[in-house]
Parts: sequence; C-alpha cells; structure tokens
Amino acid sequence: MCLGHGRAGHLPDYSYIRYKYMPSWGNYNEIIKDNPSDYYHAFCQMIHAMKYLKGDTGAFEKDVYDTEAVKPFESRIMEIFTKRQINACADWKEFAESLSGQQIEDYNTDKYKDEYAEAEESGKDNTFIGRFILAALDQKSMVTNKIYKSGNMLAGYSVDFKEKGFKGIRDYHRLVEHKKGGSQE
Repeated sequence: MCLGHGRAGHLPDYSYIRYKYMPSWGNYNEIIKDNPSDYYHAFCQMIHAMKYLKGDTGAFEKDVYDTEAVKPFESRIMEIFTKRQINACADWKEFAESLSGQQIEDYNTDKYKDEYAEAEESGKDNTFIGRFILAALDQKSMVTNKIYKSGNMLAGYSVDFKEKGFKGIRDYHRLVEHKKGGSQE
C-alpha cells in the first residue's frame, strides 16, 4: 500500500486517525483517510510478504493480504491501531510477548544513536542507523526513478546507475559506493 505521509502535508500518519479532506491538487474532491483500515491492510500485506521471503509461498503478489493469519488476533491488532496514542510500542511489545512467549527488550533509541556515534567512520554503514540510512536512500532512489520513468518531472531527473554510472546528487554517492563495495570518499 502507498501510505506515505497520508497525502496531507505535515499531518502525521497516526494509526488511529480517520478524517476527510479536499485538497486543491485533487480538484477539491473529498478524500477519506482511514488509517486503522490502511494500517490493518498493510499489516496483512506484510505477513504475505514475510511468508514469501521465508519461502512459504511461491510468489509475491501486490494487493494480496493474509487476513487468515491475522484473523485470530484481529480484535487485538485493531485495538492497538485505534487506541489514541502517539507511541504504541508498549502495546505492540505486550502483544508480541503474548504471541511468542518470549520477553522482548524495551526499545531504546539512544542504543542505536550511541552505536552510530561511537562507530568508526568505516563501520557506520554497518550499524542499525547506517543500514537504515542506506535503505532510505535506496528507497528514495527507486521512487524517484519510477516517477521519472513515468514521464512525470515531479521528482526531477533520475539516471539509472546500472546504465549510466554515478550522475546523481551527492547524497547518493554513499549509496552507490556501498552497493559497489567501495569507500564512501
């Protein structure tokens, strides 16, 4: 699903939000944003994707949602999605612990910031945050390229690295070098 930032500018995509709006870019047609439903479908699609990656299903298909796997837990999942809270980590942790029978450590953002800050320059890409940054750059590159290939100049120019080599902005040099296995300099 293409959730993005909910097509509503700065309004965060909290899972509990449901609203209607009429954007000028959409000729003032009413758009209904139903995050609990969107999040539920994304959750079910993620299960389908994970089963594919694990090898439990032969093909990954778009618009396929594994609602059967979620069905026994649907009410608890929807309870978490619809609860008016900014941070649902405690609820997800409790739910995951009840499913797995394992204790899960509390999420600590400083753990990852410290790991990144303390890493040698050459090892930063192998930290949790470093890998996230590279994945974000890769995803941005993929989206930009897809938009560009559609003929829409909304995202500017995009060059396929495999065909043309490095022609992008400075941010992507790090990603390109990582993919080639070279240095970041």
